[in-house]
Amino acid sequence: MHPSTPFPRRATSTLILALFLGGCTNKPAQPLAVNPMHDPLTTAQTKTGRAIAGRPTYLPPIELTGTTTSMIPFTISDRKPEGVSIDTFRSVGGVPSVSVPANNNSRRLSDDLDLAGGFSPYLHNIRWHNLAFRDVTSGDEWTLLQSRGIISKFQAFSNPQTTIDNAPAAILCFVVTTEDFDKDGALTDQDASLLMIASGNGRNPRVISPDHAQVWSVTFTPQSLHLSFMVRSDTNANGRFDDEDISIPYVLPITNPGPAKPFISPTTRESMERLLR
Repeated sequence: MHPSTPFPRRATSTLILALFLGGCTNKPAQPLAVNPMHDPLTTAQTKTGRAIAGRPTYLPPIELTGTTTSMIPFTISDRKPEGVSIDTFRSVGGVPSVSVPANNNSRRLSDDLDLAGGFSPYLHNIRWHNLAFRDVTSGDEWTLLQSRGIISKFQAFSNPQTTIDNAPAAILCFVVTTEDFDKDGALTDQDASLLMIASGNGRNPRVISPDHAQVWSVTFTPQSLHLSFMVRSDTNANGRFDDEDISIPYVLPITNPGPAKPFISPTTRESMERLLR
């Protein structure tokens, strides 16, 4: 099932990701501002068969430039072992891996993410369990995901051809995982992933990639205003994604609602492969 699903100018949007923890006293808990990079909690592993224990964590709103909409990231956070950095999306069975703590993406996003018209062709690593959008003018609210999942990558791509100051992003891109493809009881980077896009104001979020496959190498080409990405399917039918599986390039012009299509036709692929068989 699908979830509901520039070179000119650079005005980097600083995301102040301050978290609040209650004090441990007999009095009602009082908010305590902490440096998110020192938060002892990180995104809890996304189990599929039971409730996820941990602290509900809402990050401060991220304003989408040129619109009246803001995004509010949400995670369930759990305590990470002292002295050990664990990315629960990349780890299997608690094995330590590269640390990308989802509650504290402040450096990566504030340094690299430009919501106001800058350009980067790639997506940035994040670890959010969901994302709420709110239009502060209309009061409308909606979420990116309608089922349990984890958002692992995000970027706002701008149209370099626009001459409007503070123009909205041309498109928002998210890589999400909602299917426990390998049936290990957790959503990790070993599972299937989907590429979702939304308008620059967060409206009309939708899936544009095939089901039951992995998405990787998502890039944006500003000259032709299209997204391209690789899709790996379990072509050897062994129940997991591995180096023996075939990856196919897909493409979508951002003016097209989707879904994306293979970059080259099956006929052309078969013709090239036949020359070497």
